[in-house]
Amino acid sequence: PTEVPCEPIDDWVIYIVRFGDTLYDLSVEYGVSMRTLQVANCLTSLELDAGQELFVPPTGPVSGNPDYVPPEGCDNLFIQITSPVIGEVITDGFEVIGLADTPDFGFYRLEVKHADGALTYHTIHESTARVSSERGLGFIRFRENYVSDPYWLRVSVYDSQADLVGSCAIQVYFDIE
Repeated sequence: PTEVPCEPIDDWVIYIVRFGDTLYDLSVEYGVSMRTLQVANCLTSLELDAGQELFVPPTGPVSGNPDYVPPEGCDNLFIQITSPVIGEVITDGFEVIGLADTPDFGFYRLEVKHADGALTYHTIHESTARVSSERGLGFIRFRENYVSDPYWLRVSVYDSQADLVGSCAIQVYFDIE
């Protein structure tokens, strides 16, 4: 893992940390990755203190939205999808941006599955290259087998023994014309 860069976001607003808040909970609440919150607030650890000021998106919490679906996994800062964001409507092929890195890194997979309860993810891209700073994890092209519906995007990281280390999955909406 690499050092966290520091890039405050101009239009974000101040949130006062309450007792019991975690970076993960706030990332779910505001619909952004933990990594994005960490970078926007120049945080070098996951620890938060009650009363601490953090910058958060100005749109407010998204979990009150009845269509909001929280991410799955995403509790490791170095296994993240940072773009697209949770709930984003996608109208054309797109690049998935994020991180895929662990100390005993072997490879990662970028996967997609329909959100209708399908059990199986389909691998879109697999790579043995570490992605230790936010950049492209792979490109998803719309095909005939995609329809206008919600889909899960997942990055899964495996160690050098091909054992799953962790994953991050977010739900987005494919709007296919």
